[in-house]
Amino acid sequence: MKKRISFILTILTLIPSGQIFLLKKGVFFSTTAISISHIAKVNAESASFYFERGIKKQNELNYKGAIRDFTKAIELYPNYFEAFFNRGFSRYVLNNVEEAIKDFTKAIELNPNDADGYYYRGLSQGRLGNFQGAIDDFTKALKLNPKDINSFNSRAFYKQFLKDYQGAISDYTKVIELNPKAISPYIDRAKSKEGLKDYQGAISDYTKVIELIPKASGPYFSRAKSKEGLKDYQGAIDDLTKAIKLNPNERYFFHRALVKYAINDYLGSISDYSKLIKMKSKEFDGDSYLGRCLAKEKLKMYQGAVEDCSRAIEINPKVFHNFSIRAKSKEGLKDYQGAIKDYSRAIEINPENSTILNRRAYLRGVVFNDYSGAIEDYTKAIKLNPIFLESYFNRGIAKQRLGKIKDACFDWRKAYSLAEIQFPNHPKTSAINQAIKKSCE
Repeated sequence: MKKRISFILTILTLIPSGQIFLLKKGVFFSTTAISISHIAKVNAESASFYFERGIKKQNELNYKGAIRDFTKAIELYPNYFEAFFNRGFSRYVLNNVEEAIKDFTKAIELNPNDADGYYYRGLSQGRLGNFQGAIDDFTKALKLNPKDINSFNSRAFYKQFLKDYQGAISDYTKVIELNPKAISPYIDRAKSKEGLKDYQGAISDYTKVIELIPKASGPYFSRAKSKEGLKDYQGAIDDLTKAIKLNPNERYFFHRALVKYAINDYLGSISDYSKLIKMKSKEFDGDSYLGRCLAKEKLKMYQGAVEDCSRAIEINPKVFHNFSIRAKSKEGLKDYQGAIKDYSRAIEINPENSTILNRRAYLRGVVFNDYSGAIEDYTKAIKLNPIFLESYFNRGIAKQRLGKIKDACFDWRKAYSLAEIQFPNHPKTSAINQAIKKSCE
């Protein structure tokens, strides 16, 4: 650490005339009343001796030994603020953060104009989870040293963590002004801009990073995600493709597959998922099979979809989407019994999903004429999502099939009241109204 203090002048004023004092190795003030052995004793017992030895141990990364020496220096000279500061630093490195804060606080009391004390106490506060306390300390450090990049950067980090994105942007901007060639402040500022949904501003920062390090793949990936925020999906795909050329990273392929799926490029999505599967990606293994299953289902490649979802189930048997998408694909193959089994398994895993309950209810009622089972599922779905009008309308149909006209009319009227709010002047609303007029009036 940079902190040093000399007690030579202080000690000199306390030494009686006629003594010898060892100032540094090989440099003496001569008197006639003391022996060389006593000189060594004076040196060993001095606070500066222990402090300097502590600094040496600190530089050698022997932090425990440094703490012992700084403690001895403090015992000999209780107002030794540099010793408190450096002992605090060693304790911080050893993650003894609470004791480090005590040392930094004492150092600040002894020397309130030292910016480093506030900075390192701020780091310690942050490590303990007192993020606002950390920000306050960095602010104090900046009042004493207005051009301290580390304080601006650290304060920005914790502001960003507390979702004070505008404050973080302001601090990162100051860091960039102080060091325009630094890369990380542009990246971090872009993340804060994303937090404010200022995707265009984030793109501008990522573009600057790309100018500074054009062969890095990460900035292209990050810029692609911001372009997604602007729904510039083709621009996102272009950036992901550039990232893949620089570094054929599994994450880039997976994300590009997702974006291609979002723009209905199902074949392109299948291609990327297939590459991931060929790469034997451990991180995206099950998700790649599920993603390819989804894309194949969209293309009505039902058998291939069933096979991929089955593989996803082998890898992740507790993911309900694996079963629900396979069920949908089995519907495409007219394997309705198999579909119901898969929907049932998905419901076991996630009983709070109303969409799956509605789908199983539909198959029970329309395909298998199990109207009681259908009513049971629709009723559960309505409890989970009481504003989904199709649940009421279809439950009404099931009740009508069982001859419960009065109950059916109640459901249809409820469906119609929701349709008037959700779909005014829509053909769906008119159809519900016609059903009511035909059967309930």
